[in-house]
Amino acid sequence: MIKTKQNDKKATAFRKGWLRLDPQHQEVVKNAIMQVLEVKTYASFLNYKNGKREMKKSQANEVEAIFANYNVNDIWGMY
Repeated sequence: MIKTKQNDKKATAFRKGWLRLDPQHQEVVKNAIMQVLEVKTYASFLNYKNGKREMKKSQANEVEAIFANYNVNDIWGMY
């Protein structure tokens, strides 16, 4: 789950989960996450992935569910 500390800028990054994802699933997962986050550009997707933008709790739960479909459960953080 997302940490809420102000000091931890990367708490909302899901890069850690992305790195654990099989490369063959990355395109499908990216598209699903972009739909959940309602973003249209890859640059916007990267801002969320790297924790530069914070998502709503409901969106975070959906992102966790997407990763869980691919057996990736510990997704929050950079590494």
